[in-house]
Amino acid sequence: MYRKYANEAGFDVRLSNKKINKKGCITSRFYVCSKEGRPPSKYFDSLDVLPGDRRIRNSNVKRYGCGACFKIHFVKERRQYEVYKFIEQYNHMLFNKEEMRFSRSKRQLHYADHKNVFHGSSSKVGVTKSHRFRKAITGGVDCSGGTVRDHQNFKRDMAYFVDNKDVQMLLNVMSSRRKVCPEFFFEYKCDDKKLLAIFWADQTARSNYREFGDAISFDATFRTNKHAIIFVPFVAIDNHKKFVVVGAALIHNESVVDYTCVLKAFVKAHGRQPRFVITDQCASMKQAILIAFPESKHRLCMWHITKKLNSKISNYLQHRTPFVSEFNKLVWNVHLAPDEFEMKWLNMMDLYGLHGDSRFDELYEIRESWIPAYYKDYHMSGLIKTTSRSESINGFFNVYAYFWHDLVIFLRSFDNAIESQRTTHGSLVVTTKSTVPRLVSSCKLEAHAAEVYTRTIFFEVQKELRKAV
Repeated sequence: MYRKYANEAGFDVRLSNKKINKKGCITSRFYVCSKEGRPPSKYFDSLDVLPGDRRIRNSNVKRYGCGACFKIHFVKERRQYEVYKFIEQYNHMLFNKEEMRFSRSKRQLHYADHKNVFHGSSSKVGVTKSHRFRKAITGGVDCSGGTVRDHQNFKRDMAYFVDNKDVQMLLNVMSSRRKVCPEFFFEYKCDDKKLLAIFWADQTARSNYREFGDAISFDATFRTNKHAIIFVPFVAIDNHKKFVVVGAALIHNESVVDYTCVLKAFVKAHGRQPRFVITDQCASMKQAILIAFPESKHRLCMWHITKKLNSKISNYLQHRTPFVSEFNKLVWNVHLAPDEFEMKWLNMMDLYGLHGDSRFDELYEIRESWIPAYYKDYHMSGLIKTTSRSESINGFFNVYAYFWHDLVIFLRSFDNAIESQRTTHGSLVVTTKSTVPRLVSSCKLEAHAAEVYTRTIFFEVQKELRKAV
């Protein structure tokens, strides 16, 4: 009632004191004017002193020693509250109704405002934009709590609260999730209170690995937070030909030791090694895979190799000859046998004068690790070898996370990305169950494909059938 009265009168109030008895009941409340207290006794003109001589920060006077107050206490005999002091007089100017929205009480952020700032940060939405959304949803400036500056201050205070405790907070969240769901797995390694590596996989990620984990890819391309810890997502391909995350890791350095640590945790979480592992040309990854995945076949991502082609050749070869198109046509050909590929490669090197070039000689020496001709008959390899799934997953997560985020915000961003990914998967499952595709021919193969394939795959098969017809 007094807060409403103060709002109508045009001044701010605050709860100065609140007493609670042993039974937990409130026995008294002291509401006072926000300008209560003595004004500063020392003033100075900033133009009269040198910067080095300043001892008091330049600021506006916010306290006038106002005595306006409203005090109540609980009368035990009557079981009622009683007003025992009320001072109405003020010694300062009051706000009008237009100015009241800028008062301290009107600028207080509510829990919904705090959530808006936090979720905006974890969705890569800045404070200014999230405040605009909040203002639009609530119906205008008067209905939204605080100004943009107040929201920025809360985000700053939130960062100060986390500070350097984000590693421990991350581990606490992981432990809490494991208590709620025993299927949640995580394992970490620390040294001198510094997080070196951590791997985690929830129940859905482990289930996805059991279904689609014959071939996986992983890559570490960007540093995700203020500690410069590297994010490493482990990716598989589902039955809709979409990527799914089967595990995630954070490592402090791209070293053999850190990679080996998370790869061993990967095997411990899933119980078996993948048949295929697709990575880029990182030497540390290669050594760690030999240690942790001795039964897996390691292949290099062709996309990572071919995208560097322009940096390996001259401008003349790149723009004035058909070398680039012929190179791509050769290395992506899944119908060549190994001996045919070797013959065509050597002929192309001689034709364009690249025979003896160390960069192309190195690619030829590791041809069995990236050319489809050497592993085209292996099961599941065709789903990953033609595109960079790890690169696309890193771009996908980059939509949700800034690299300077602390680990708390990063984990929330990761959860948002995973939720979006699994929503897409669920939508495709429902579409497959609830729709019947339109057949374009009387071919029995097409009708059979409509029954056994999900819609995404079936439409690709249908496109091939159209070409054949």
